[in-house]
Amino acid sequence: MTMLLGQALATSPAVFGFVVSLILVFSTWDSNSVVKAAALLGAGISMGAGAIGPGLGIGYVAARASFSTAVNLRSRALINRTLLLGAAVAESTSIYAFIVAVLLMYFT
Repeated sequence: MTMLLGQALATSPAVFGFVVSLILVFSTWDSNSVVKAAALLGAGISMGAGAIGPGLGIGYVAARASFSTAVNLRSRALINRTLLLGAAVAESTSIYAFIVAVLLMYFT
């Protein structure tokens, strides 16, 4: 159960990046300016760079939580709470990157 919880949490930054990439691929943009092209490129780079750290961090925490649960099964509830708290803190940076990407795509 801890492994599945950790995997679900670790994939969230990748899902944010996938959503941004789908928006970039399937949207039609009215202006042909260099500024808009730079903003769209910046949106992709910001989301990509903003998803690397949280993905690695949450994956590492999930791996350690799974190992700790295997070693001491009676502490599973405490380990899962710690996993959720650590993932919530790490997840916030990928949410910030997603917001920056959306702002660059639609408000430039």
